[in-house]
Amino acid sequence: ANNSNPMFQYVLTDHYHARNPHVAPPGSRHAVASLENSPLYPSSRIMSHWEGYRPPAPGQPSRFTSACSTMMYRDDLLGSELGASILVSEPVHNLIHRRHIHMDGLLMNSSKPESEDGTEFLRSTDSWFRPTTIRTGPDGAIYFADIYRIVIEHPEWINDQKEKELNLREGSDKGRIYRVVRDDTPLRPYSFPAHSDQNQFVRDLTSKNGWVRDYAHMQLVWGKNSPAIDQALETITLGNKSPRARLHALSAISGRGVLSASILLKSFKDQHSEIRRLAVRLSEGFSSGEGASEISKALNQLSRTEQTPQVLLQLAYSLGEFNTAEVAPSLANILHRQGANQYIVSAALSSTSTNSTDVLRHYQKLAADTPATTVFEALLATTLATDDQQSISKLAQQILSPAAGSPNTWHFTALNSVQRLLQQRGTNLAKVLSSPAQQATL
Repeated sequence: ANNSNPMFQYVLTDHYHARNPHVAPPGSRHAVASLENSPLYPSSRIMSHWEGYRPPAPGQPSRFTSACSTMMYRDDLLGSELGASILVSEPVHNLIHRRHIHMDGLLMNSSKPESEDGTEFLRSTDSWFRPTTIRTGPDGAIYFADIYRIVIEHPEWINDQKEKELNLREGSDKGRIYRVVRDDTPLRPYSFPAHSDQNQFVRDLTSKNGWVRDYAHMQLVWGKNSPAIDQALETITLGNKSPRARLHALSAISGRGVLSASILLKSFKDQHSEIRRLAVRLSEGFSSGEGASEISKALNQLSRTEQTPQVLLQLAYSLGEFNTAEVAPSLANILHRQGANQYIVSAALSSTSTNSTDVLRHYQKLAADTPATTVFEALLATTLATDDQQSISKLAQQILSPAAGSPNTWHFTALNSVQRLLQQRGTNLAKVLSSPAQQATL
């Protein structure tokens, strides 16, 4: 978030894209909520000391100027309608704003709940009311801090003369913490187990409360090795009805260093996409050594059958950590199936820095005479950037021998690019194709 935008989503993961510097990824920052679609309805007299503040026109809603502490409510005690919501503090306007989250493929979007049209989740007529940090408590309530100040702005943004007239710290002894509860539902008090009570922490992974699950998860990762606890976590991972519990248990098993290829292979088939996505990411730890081949084959199967964009994005990333025969056809499958999705295509291309020629060969077979231009050009750019003469000549052979008869326009464009690169290196296509090394490969 920033002052004007209450929530951003970063769709891509930077460290994967660093593997292939020859292809630039698309912009990754997506505004889940923005100034334009996030009207505010304060009930107070706005007391802003920022010299650039301009109140809205009469009858018009206000806009975010101090968005902070964006968070999701992680429980169901206050009502299921809060479960897919974000809460955002807006201390300048003396309120807490709520938005519903909904997914559009890989992208998060949000909207103001109809029940709060023209009002807010929480607002005060007190101009000194300055809500800041918001958290879900272990008892299911929502807690937030009100730092309670007359001045909320940093002095840098206040007119120098006005700054001299203000007591910038006025109210500093009046801050408080609020708790939001239901008047018809009791809270669930949490008793901290002893750090040695690992069995209780296993049970707490099934809690409906996100804070409790996180705390239990940490204690299980930090706890002493215990085959009995490891077995209990495996039982939750493979059989509990709660997807959240299965997700935490699988991650805790990995954090304890006892994750096996067998558990991963079963988790690849979990009914919930988030467990499959986590399992794919954790498979990177098995990219070499025992189990790599079997897991690589399972990932290849996912590249053919998986439908959920989030899983496919992670799969496109994680395949690049393997060095097995299945990687190139798997990436080609994803590029062919998801050619119109710029994020998944970019993730797959990040995995092709060492095998772009093989990926292109498999991709050509799948795409026949209609490869996506952006995909083909990116694979070509990666291959040419390696400056590997044998790979370049193999690529030229593929282009010169189209699988479906007569060449298309893109074949000639590709050959022109290859020829241009070779000329920059003091050679040409004819020399490369007639070299002894190349003749030995034909």
